[in-house]
Amino acid sequence: MQVLAKNEDDDKHVLVGQKQKTRGFKVSNNAALMGILSSGLYQQPLRSMIREILFNAWDAHSMGKCQDKPILVVINKDVGFVCRDYGPGIEPGDRMDEVYCVYGDSTKEHIKEETGGFGLGCKSPFAYTDNFTVMSYYEGTKTISLISKVSEDNDGKPGITDLVSIPTDETGISVTVGLHSVDDVKKAVDYVKDIAVLSGMKIKFIYNRTEDLDPEHTIEKEIEAKSLKANEIHLSNKTKDTAPINAVYGGVRYPIPFDEFYGTEYETI
Repeated sequence: MQVLAKNEDDDKHVLVGQKQKTRGFKVSNNAALMGILSSGLYQQPLRSMIREILFNAWDAHSMGKCQDKPILVVINKDVGFVCRDYGPGIEPGDRMDEVYCVYGDSTKEHIKEETGGFGLGCKSPFAYTDNFTVMSYYEGTKTISLISKVSEDNDGKPGITDLVSIPTDETGISVTVGLHSVDDVKKAVDYVKDIAVLSGMKIKFIYNRTEDLDPEHTIEKEIEAKSLKANEIHLSNKTKDTAPINAVYGGVRYPIPFDEFYGTEYETI
């Protein structure tokens, strides 16, 4: 070990030793930390939840090579928000746990055609609600699972409980999230329409946002959204983003706020 004086008049010294092994960081299996990762990442919980679920469903169609078929989205006061894809589904048990119970890892991490990569999007309903259900249609079995933000059986941490398994000849995933109010039902309908803009998704959309939410006023709509190519510009006054300029990446629109650093270019655009 060497002892190096900073200067002749300073009696403080720096101790320099032989380099030791670098120790890695870990993430604690802690209920409070999981709560932050589940709930504290989104400024607009309802909109963000819907966006994450929609893009996960469309990614499943990409994985299952069935993007010629629309995903199904249903919104009403009785069921809340339902998003159903017809991709390959998820094997119940360990595979389902890998997807819904692991933070910081993702099945999409090395797939550049799909959005996401940190395994957080499928937990986004926790930003809005404490519980939601997932139905997986996989290799002849439909498994319904309850996913909870706080589970007594898991020391207060998030948990997943399989409720029932029945035979099926379908494939895919269906996510159901109850909506808190009539106002949220109406907002959810508007969010789906707005998120779809330039997303490239196909959606069969069944919804009701009338004042009385009368089931007889249910609307069924087919959405086939345009996608934006690299360096392509699209002009529209229909989006509800707060910023007048948005970048599109993976079908997701990201508002670009004004900044003096690029103010001239911003105003030019």
